[in-house]
This record gives sequence, C-alpha cells and structure tokens, in this order.
Amino acid sequence: MKNLKILSCSRSSIKDSDLVRIADFFPQLEEINVSESFFPHIVDGKIIAVTDEGIEFLASKLKRLRKIDLSGNRCISDKSLISLSFSCPFLQQIVAGYSTNITEYGISFLLHNSPRLTSLCLMAHFKIGSFGVEDSINFPKHLVSLKFSTLTISDEFLHSVAKAQIHLSELTLSFCKSYTFSGISSLLHSHRSLKSLALLGADFL
Repeated sequence: MKNLKILSCSRSSIKDSDLVRIADFFPQLEEINVSESFFPHIVDGKIIAVTDEGIEFLASKLKRLRKIDLSGNRCISDKSLISLSFSCPFLQQIVAGYSTNITEYGISFLLHNSPRLTSLCLMAHFKIGSFGVEDSINFPKHLVSLKFSTLTISDEFLHSVAKAQIHLSELTLSFCKSYTFSGISSLLHSHRSLKSLALLGADFL
C-alpha cells in the first residue's frame, strides 16, 4: 500500500489528523481528492474540517503530488496554495473553491510558482485582475486549462492571458461576471490553440 498513487476521500468528513495519516501511509501519492460538500460537517457542535496546517503537512510529505482537489474545504486559505507551490514541484492540476480565505493573492502565487501547472479550476466569489500574467517569464508555460466559476473577471485579466501567449486549449467561465466580448475577442485572437470555450451565464450573450 506504500506505493499507492491515487486516493479519493471526497465527502468523507476528513480532518487534519486524517491527512497526517494519509501522508505517512502513502508517501508515493500522485493524485488526491479531499473535496467536501458545500455544507460543513458538524459533530458535537464542532466543525470537522481540513485546515491550512493539514494541507501544509500533506504537501511537505507528498513530493510526487501532481493533482489535488480541495474544493469545498472552507477552512483553508492562501496558505494552503503557497504550501503546495513550495513543496510540490510536480504539481500539475489543482481544484479549489468556496473558501472565503482563498484570494487573488494565493492564486497569483500559485500561478507564478508552479512551473509545471497545466490546469487550474477555481470556484470563488472575488474579483480577479491580471494575476500578473503579463510577466510571461514566471507564468506556467504548460498551462492549458482554466476553469473559473462565479468569479468577477475583468477584461484586464483576459487581455493579460492573451499577452502571456500560453497555449490554452480549454477555457470555461461559468456564471462569471464583468468581462465583455472585448476581453474574449482579445484572447481568441491570440490563442489559436483554444479547442474548448464555455461561457455559461455570460452577461453579454
């Protein structure tokens, strides 16, 4: 079992102590799903949840980690994203969302410090600017998929993605607000590699 590569604990009401055991028992893990349901689990009046401390320990132990799903974990913050960026050099895919403590800063840090990142799926309720994407030196060149849900997205963000000249093949904006056809047009003009575009609930359509 020490050689286990993939583990899913989705909606299992796990907590930090569970992550410690997982990291100790399965040090070769490359993919892990610790996503939770939208509503927190409460036992004896206490919230059962994963926190930044648990993710930090997990990241420090799983040096081969490539994919992680953190969606629904409301008690994590930018610190978890920073820990994953620092400790997991092979990180390729991450799903995160619905934590009010994850901000544009954490996502920006992740993008600038995860050179192997290929896919980012984010569900949140904050506004994103450029993420510093115009700095093409630091932006992950292998990024091919962006999926955003319920974010407020400016045209500035879409323009800066276009300027970065990354080879996007998939872009999904699900019920995101504030961007316009101008931003989408700029991105389409620069990314001939785009194969899938989903604009669910777009204001201008």
